[in-house]
Amino acid sequence: MQVQLVSHASVLIRTADTQIWTDPWLTGKVFNNSWTLLSPPAWDPAWLDATDYIWLSHEHPDHFNIATLRALPEAFKRRVVVLYQANNSDKMFEALRKLGFPNALALPHRQTLALLGRTRVYCYQVGQMDSCLAVL
Repeated sequence: MQVQLVSHASVLIRTADTQIWTDPWLTGKVFNNSWTLLSPPAWDPAWLDATDYIWLSHEHPDHFNIATLRALPEAFKRRVVVLYQANNSDKMFEALRKLGFPNALALPHRQTLALLGRTRVYCYQVGQMDSCLAVL
């Protein structure tokens, strides 16, 4: 497994079978223009071709960055699967559909789920909103 920092909380996780891009944030300011990326993202658009999943840890704009998600190519949006914690609301899944991401998977709390090949993920919900992801 290989983990590569892109920016902020955004990393690429590469396993033998798949690639997961976490919390994409490539451009713009968040929280009423009070936060920005400290350094330019280490990003190559060619990496989209190898990315099978996007994982969003929670809905704050430095993790669920609408400007970045909106700017991604339409073909990528139709192909990739977005992973997000299962909770008592569908608002994130509806927002993703409106942004052009038809494929989303709700990750249950404290359960292991198989992705492509032998790659598995485990989502742990933290408090009322946040979550963390283990890639196995």
